[in-house]
Amino acid sequence: MKDYIYALSTASLVLLWGMMPQYSVAQGHQGDTKPASSRSFDFSVPASPAFVTLGVSPENVVRPISPRLFAASLADAIDQSGRIQSGVAIDAAPFMATTTLQQYRESSVRRFFANTQFSLGTTKGQSSVDEALQGAVGIHFTLLNTSDPRLDSTVLKFYDNLDKQAMANVGFPPDARGAQAKDAEIARLKEEQATKFRQAGEQGFVWTAAAALSSRSDSSRINDLEYNGFAAWTSLSYGLGTTVQGIVHVRGRWDEKVANTNKPGDLYSQNSFLAGLRLRGSIGSIKTSLEGAATFIDRDLKATDGSNQPTDVAGLISAVIEPRLTENLWLHLSLYSEFAKDLKRNGIGFKTALKWGVSQKD
Repeated sequence: MKDYIYALSTASLVLLWGMMPQYSVAQGHQGDTKPASSRSFDFSVPASPAFVTLGVSPENVVRPISPRLFAASLADAIDQSGRIQSGVAIDAAPFMATTTLQQYRESSVRRFFANTQFSLGTTKGQSSVDEALQGAVGIHFTLLNTSDPRLDSTVLKFYDNLDKQAMANVGFPPDARGAQAKDAEIARLKEEQATKFRQAGEQGFVWTAAAALSSRSDSSRINDLEYNGFAAWTSLSYGLGTTVQGIVHVRGRWDEKVANTNKPGDLYSQNSFLAGLRLRGSIGSIKTSLEGAATFIDRDLKATDGSNQPTDVAGLISAVIEPRLTENLWLHLSLYSEFAKDLKRNGIGFKTALKWGVSQKD
């Protein structure tokens, strides 16, 4: 018992030490006391774990990316059977706002929590086949990011020299107009470098993991929501050249209740597994992706002869485009097709999500 208490006490002290910034060994940088969320460089809004679990995320192969401070998403999806779902999700990384840039650099524990994203989402069926209300709560972790701009020495150096560079570019008189001109030049330099930093941030190795619990209400009432399984997944990405990312994704979904299209009002349970690859690049200023995946579905459903149906194996291909509409507003569109032995599942589906992300300005 004493050994157990000693081990627990030691682990607690190590955890607390890791969360404390190590001021004595670090070199100070411009903006150290600002929140870590102030330097997001407007990366695309990541996929919502809630939407991924509920099956309405446009991306089948989820891209690993650090979270935004706050994000909201609206989604619509039409599957191969013509079933329509609409939903809304809210995602937040609250510890990003309470961690300074210096703490973010110096403490791996604080950095881990700062990159932890919490997700809440709901969808509502819009077709007579399945009008259920579904919900999900999820969590997303960034396990490794070798190209994190908040740790990049090039980014740190740029901000350290920003005032000096702005003054070198333009002569400023010592008055209010000169201060305004300086601020304008600083803003221009930041915007000029942001694109380069975003490109560099997509070329390293990133590893993320996520999990979510889901619920379902066939009456469409919130107080009737019942447990509807859970999902877990992980994604890896690596830069291939200067503008292309390769992404590997695996995901499992267990104990999911699904409407039986052949028997209205009936539900069956299924477990599913997806493994996929994605190539993400650019056409001009628009991000585009091609995805390929294999899905394996084990249904608790009897065949017409009374025997258990075999595991359904299918292939899935999709194309995704991600136009940036405004500074913090993105539109994700995907067109996908699934090929299975069951001919009724062959066809084309469409998913779209409007994503709004917020980050504090530096």
